[in-house]
Amino acid sequence: MDNIYETDENQYYSESGSSLFDWLKSPACIVLCIFIFGTMIFIGKGQQQAAGMLLVLLFSLTVMMRGTGSISPVPPEIKMYIAWILWAALTGPMVAVNKAGLWYGGLRQVLQVLVLVIAVYGMARMHKERALKAAMFGIIIGGILQAMVVRGAVQTMGGGLSGLEGESGRVGGLASNVNTLGFMMIWALLAAIMLWKQKWGKTHKLVLAGTALLLPILSYGMLASGSRKSLVAFAFVIAAWFWYAMAPRNRTKAVAWKTGVFVTILALSGPLSVYVLTNTLAGKRMAERLTGGGTLVTSERGRLEMYLEGFKMTAKSPIVGVGINQYRDRSSSGKYSHSNYIEPLATTGIPGFILYQGIFFIPLYRAWRLTKMTDDTAQIYQLKVIVIMCVTILLLGFGSPWYSSTMV
Repeated sequence: MDNIYETDENQYYSESGSSLFDWLKSPACIVLCIFIFGTMIFIGKGQQQAAGMLLVLLFSLTVMMRGTGSISPVPPEIKMYIAWILWAALTGPMVAVNKAGLWYGGLRQVLQVLVLVIAVYGMARMHKERALKAAMFGIIIGGILQAMVVRGAVQTMGGGLSGLEGESGRVGGLASNVNTLGFMMIWALLAAIMLWKQKWGKTHKLVLAGTALLLPILSYGMLASGSRKSLVAFAFVIAAWFWYAMAPRNRTKAVAWKTGVFVTILALSGPLSVYVLTNTLAGKRMAERLTGGGTLVTSERGRLEMYLEGFKMTAKSPIVGVGINQYRDRSSSGKYSHSNYIEPLATTGIPGFILYQGIFFIPLYRAWRLTKMTDDTAQIYQLKVIVIMCVTILLLGFGSPWYSSTMV
């Protein structure tokens, strides 16, 4: 199909009809897959750093051979990220109370993420669809492995999801914490649906079957994490995929049909919903929230107090904030803000907040706009999945800051 993605306005690619596994012929794509897999498994471990260094080294060598023209132009979202880091580096030292935290937990970390972002983008720019498939496979394989580890842990702890009780019963798998596990299940689901509607020749049916089998596996891992925000986001992704991404543009009947089928499925899945709300930790925590359970009221009150503290910090220093990674040093709780909106607002001020949010809103707008510029259904589908990815990240941002997350 015609490739509209070579313009300066967008660097997404689509080459439907190619082999699903042709990325295995490229050493660079294999390294990319290993690195992405590492971000799903080796959280904070030396293996992830080693894979990242190998990826950056390979990327650097490729650029030296091909020239910088092979990765240009730099997309605006990366420019916004660079501008935000420069702003944080310029203003942070003026106001930081913890200079070590400013560098080690703040600037150094985001600089490392920036290098990895450029390397991954460069690989995607040079290898196009093969790089996309390699990255998606890395996420999917990592998600499956996490779910398998979780299954073993659940059997050891209680014999089933209904045996998990309280905060101590939440399972994190190999992730750094239980919420991260829930996020990983969502990333794996998004990766699977990104590949779902592409026509991979003889392997197309394999992709369809694989996605169908993957859904319950990832659902299990997500429920075991006990993460309420992951439960909501997981349901959103499925609904948006079914109702939005799979509906061709400008076809009212198709949208209506998808909506009808989705509502029917929801009605028929009533017993399953009741089971989730009454017999799984994530469901119980969600039910408590809906009914005003005491422990969750306390939890939400603490979260609200963190947000209010962030607004107070911003009011005192609206231009430069309190310095990157300085929120916890200024907060009475000694914790970070649990928000991808409050954290950058309080730490880098209003200008920094605008720059930072552009990292997420610009690709969302670009992908949405490009759905209006082509009639190719495969391209429209891929762009709509990107829209869903961006919206999901923005939704989850209400409960977690992303600026130091290699997964995002």
